[in-house]
Amino acid sequence: MNAQSAIVAVVVLASAAYAAWTLLPASLRRTLATAALKLPLPNVIAARVRAHAASASSCGCSGCDRNPLSTKSAAASPTPAARPITFHRRSRG
Repeated sequence: MNAQSAIVAVVVLASAAYAAWTLLPASLRRTLATAALKLPLPNVIAARVRAHAASASSCGCSGCDRNPLSTKSAAASPTPAARPITFHRRSRG
């Protein structure tokens, strides 16, 4: 096996692992991340895994409103009031 084939194999395996991780349900990602924290990992990798293990959001980001760990409370951000929808006729011409 030459160096080019080895590099391609590593890139393909890394891409497949990333795609599988991204498509996993959040609960399974949390479970796998918690299990991975029991391994001796470098501090940089352990910090990323710890963030995945602690995230409780459905999408994994820290900025959306779906994140239950968000600093905004439900009382602090009131829901928008209902507004009527206005339809405007298009002028023919």
